[in-house]
Amino acid sequence: MIMSRVEITLPERFNFSIDLPIYISHINRGDHLGNDALISFLNEARIHYMRAHGVDETREQGYLFVNADLAVIYKSEGRYGESLKIEVAASAFHKYGCDIVYRVSEAKTGREIAIAKTAHILFDSINSKPVLAPPSLREKLEQEPRSKAAEGD
Repeated sequence: MIMSRVEITLPERFNFSIDLPIYISHINRGDHLGNDALISFLNEARIHYMRAHGVDETREQGYLFVNADLAVIYKSEGRYGESLKIEVAASAFHKYGCDIVYRVSEAKTGREIAIAKTAHILFDSINSKPVLAPPSLREKLEQEPRSKAAEGD
């Protein structure tokens, strides 16, 4: 039996990246970057990406920007003492939101550690339903970041 694999399409170009160090608290019993820690790194990178593009994902246009799904493809192990370069871009825009895609590599060598995708929707928490994303969301996320300082560099 052959195991089916998740497929993630990465853009030709990422317009944002951030370097984040791997600490001992990110290491699991297998002596490498844990699954839970990788997800935390993706969330951290996404927050920096959104801020660099002028998007407040906790209250965009009065609504929450929530995660609808997550897919990760592991390429190699991250180790204690390395730094991750996480490249981030928005893709697959739709009426309720978009996907955020990530390429995670070791910052010094460029060794690919993982690629990932999170799907996000704008959500009305009072009425418990998705809401239409404003056109400005796509405009903001496709532009260049506001400043290098906003990128975390």
